[in-house]
Amino acid sequence: MAEIFTWGVIPIPIIIFQTLALLFSIAIEAYIFSRQLLLTHRECVQYSAAINLLSAIAVWLFGFTMQAFLPPKFKLQLISYIFLGRFYNIENETLFNFVIVLLLLFLFFLVCFVEFKGLDFLEIIFSEWPELNTPEERQEFRQRLVAAVTYTDPEKVTAIFWANAASNSAILLVILIAVLQYYT
Repeated sequence: MAEIFTWGVIPIPIIIFQTLALLFSIAIEAYIFSRQLLLTHRECVQYSAAINLLSAIAVWLFGFTMQAFLPPKFKLQLISYIFLGRFYNIENETLFNFVIVLLLLFLFFLVCFVEFKGLDFLEIIFSEWPELNTPEERQEFRQRLVAAVTYTDPEKVTAIFWANAASNSAILLVILIAVLQYYT
């Protein structure tokens, strides 16, 4: 019975890495938002924290969904990386590295998209809500929701793209330093 409560099945390294990555991302992106979107520091930190948590959830949901469709070799690699922090017995390193780079590029653009739309929805949520008593107020609110789904301000797109690029570059630099220490 005591084996059930061991910490061996909890992916502590990934949890710690995800927490540190979120802290890096929130700080860097809030700084860039304050420079480019001209919001208050408090708003920048709130928006950055909310959209980074939303994008982290989206990435984890994508990972859990996609692992069901992976062939057994790739599923083993994914599980090995999540629980052990390293990949297991890679046969063709060149192909594997190419697939990892493509996956990271896809995840970067997925995160950007989730953060684009997340910021639009957050602005609607944090704005003043109409009373929604009259049909006109309901119609106006529906139009604001449709606008959040279909339109994104180009300034926000640029700010979020550069903020993600900066935060992901910082995270990759930390990973590179960790990997270099592991192999030296």
